[in-house]
Amino acid sequence: MRPLALDLCCGMGGWTDGLIAAGFDVVGVDIYRHKKYRGELELCDLMQFDESRFLEVVLVLASPPCTEYARWDKCPTWFAQGRPEPDPSLVNRCREIAANIGAPLVLENVRGAQRWIGPAVHHYGPFYLWGDGVPPLLSHCDRRTFKFKNSGWNPASRSKIPFELAYQVSSFHAGRISIDEPYRVKGRFAGYTHETRVMRNQRLRKEAIA
Repeated sequence: MRPLALDLCCGMGGWTDGLIAAGFDVVGVDIYRHKKYRGELELCDLMQFDESRFLEVVLVLASPPCTEYARWDKCPTWFAQGRPEPDPSLVNRCREIAANIGAPLVLENVRGAQRWIGPAVHHYGPFYLWGDGVPPLLSHCDRRTFKFKNSGWNPASRSKIPFELAYQVSSFHAGRISIDEPYRVKGRFAGYTHETRVMRNQRLRKEAIA
């Protein structure tokens, strides 16, 4: 039986893709159904989500909306204009769900969120991470390597977790709980400095389905 992970504010399923490749079953929670999402989906408001139905979950990942935090980070004049501060209620709810389940949490957001939710544990390019589930040896990535080619006007596409990050985090936790048949998760990320991001994504996807 494959272990179960919860992907809160799952969007297009960046975390879910890495979790599935590492050997997890995944339940995503969001208010909108993206056609490319690959996991089981709970279509509901996170504030009304009943986590008591998912006590068997062993890992919680979350990417609450970052728009307001990013705006404050990039537009410091907002401070002088008396704009309302971002509402951290969704972030707090993600933390509450993980605590109620008793599972480690990896929460992703933008750099500017640190002002309201505390210092990040780590970051991977522009993806900043909080929580007790962030791997201690997570590799770094230069922020400049992220081009967001397909961002358009869709926040879910623009903020989708890159596969290499999702797979690295998922692989760490797959080893922690000893999944019987992960998709060759160990040693996956050696030598990344010699590959482009596109090359890495292509190789990882091919190996994950091999």
